[in-house]
Amino acid sequence: MRTVFVGATVTLLAVTCVALPAQGEDGQPLVNPTDPQLSEMSGIAANPQSNSFWVHQDAGREPYIYLINDSGGTQVTVRPTATGLKIEDAEDIAIGPGDDSRPSLYLSDGGDAFAVRKASGQSFRTEFQVIRIVLPTKEVQAAGGTIDASAQVLPFEYPDGANRNSEAMLVDPADGAMWMINKSPTASESDIWQLPNQGFGETEPVVATGVGAVGIREVSGGAADPFRRFVVLRDATKAYLYPVAEGQQFGDALAGSPTTIELPPQPQGEGVTVTNQGDALVINSEKAGQPFLSVSLPTAFIAQIPAAPVAPVAEAPRSKVPLLLAAVTGAAGITVLIVGARQGRRRRRV
Repeated sequence: MRTVFVGATVTLLAVTCVALPAQGEDGQPLVNPTDPQLSEMSGIAANPQSNSFWVHQDAGREPYIYLINDSGGTQVTVRPTATGLKIEDAEDIAIGPGDDSRPSLYLSDGGDAFAVRKASGQSFRTEFQVIRIVLPTKEVQAAGGTIDASAQVLPFEYPDGANRNSEAMLVDPADGAMWMINKSPTASESDIWQLPNQGFGETEPVVATGVGAVGIREVSGGAADPFRRFVVLRDATKAYLYPVAEGQQFGDALAGSPTTIELPPQPQGEGVTVTNQGDALVINSEKAGQPFLSVSLPTAFIAQIPAAPVAPVAEAPRSKVPLLLAAVTGAAGITVLIVGARQGRRRRRV
C-alpha cells in the first residue's frame, strides 16, 4: 500500500505543476497592477506556481523584483543581495533552471543606463550582468511581504568592449543558456548574443558570443515558451514568434522566419511573457497604471510548432513526461490508490 501511495503522490505533483493562470480575451486587461511605487515596469515573467507575474522596474528605480498577484497587488517584494551588488539598468526577467535544476529568476541588467549615466556625468557602460536567485517557494510567496534573496551574479561584456543596450533576454528552460538581443534604434536589425549558464559568482566577466541578428529594429522584450517549443520577441507594436525544434539553439531558431502578430495598443509597450499553458502571450507597459494584456497565439502557429520536449520549470524537478501522460498517470495512480484501499478494507473484514 505504501508503494501505491508514493506513486500517486508523484503523479499528482506532476499535474499540480501545470495548473496555471487563466487567459483573458485578446487585448483585455488580465491583471491591473495597483502598487503606486511601480511607476516604470520593464520585463514580465509568468509565475509557474500561481496566477501571478514577476516584474521589475527600469533604470533609476529600486532594483527589486515584485510578484503581482491576480488582484493586481504586490504580493512579494524580493531584494536581491550579493557582495557589492549594484543593478544599473534591469531590462528583462525570465524563469529558468539554476543550480541543481532549481527553478530560478533571471534578471538581465543589460541596459545601457544612458539617461541615468548622462545625468550623473558617468561614462558609458562596458560591463553588464545577469542576476539569478532561486525562485521563492509557494509557501514564501503565500506569506507575502519583503524578503532578501541571495543572488548569484554573472558579469559579462562584449568582445569589442563596447556599450550596448539589450532590452530582451531569452533563457532556455532546458539548460539555462541565455541570449541577449540588442535594441537598435537606428539599424534595421538587432544583434543576438549568447551567454552560457556558467560563470555565476565569478569576478571575471564572461565574453558574450555573437550569433547573428534579427530583422527587428527596436526589440524591447523577449520570452521563451515554458515547454521550449518557441521563443518570442516584441517591439512597440508587434510580436514575433519563432518555432524551436527539439535540441535547437535559440540563436539558430531566431535565424528563421517569424510569425508576426499585431499587439493591442499599449502606451510604451515593453515586456512580454508566455503563459504557463504556452497558448498565449501577456504583455506589459512601462507607463504607470497600465494593465497586463493577454494575446492569444494564432491557431496556425500552434499547429506548426513541435511537441513539447520539456516540462515547464516548477518547484519539483523538471520531467520530460508529456503533460497529457502526466495527467493520465496521475488519474491512474489515484485509481490504484482507491482500489488498494478497498482491497485493504476487504482484508480487514475477513
